[in-house]
Amino acid sequence: MAQPGRVGSNPTPGAIEKTHGLTDVFSFLWHCRKGGYRDSTIDGFGRVLRHLARHADINDPHDVADFIARKGVSEARKEVMMNCYADYCRWKSLPFEKPNYRRVKTLPFIPLDAEIEALIAGVPNKISVFCQSAKKTGARPGEAWNPK
Repeated sequence: MAQPGRVGSNPTPGAIEKTHGLTDVFSFLWHCRKGGYRDSTIDGFGRVLRHLARHADINDPHDVADFIARKGVSEARKEVMMNCYADYCRWKSLPFEKPNYRRVKTLPFIPLDAEIEALIAGVPNKISVFCQSAKKTGARPGEAWNPK
């Protein structure tokens, strides 16, 4: 007996699609657009909520919180996902108490002089001069590229 979403021995991609919760996500994003949120914020909300809708029941706060807690991402990313989902729950009037995730502060990567010299040696001449002057003077890219 043939299974739905399969043709022959190969599965047909996208033949079976889970769409529960996605209509609510799109309604929430439309609500955000009408509320004056920036496009970049709406884009980020959409990415997070569509991901949650694919992997958990988006209308069940316990399921979503459990999924985010088990997800192998940084604490900062979990915080962003929880903030986004908390806004969704507030819009949907779902009871949700957001767990606390604290960002872990890390020091920025500062390359060694030998690594910088190797990078400069590996780029074309025009960019090499640009990188060398930026390294020596500490100038920002716009200042180094257009000297007056």
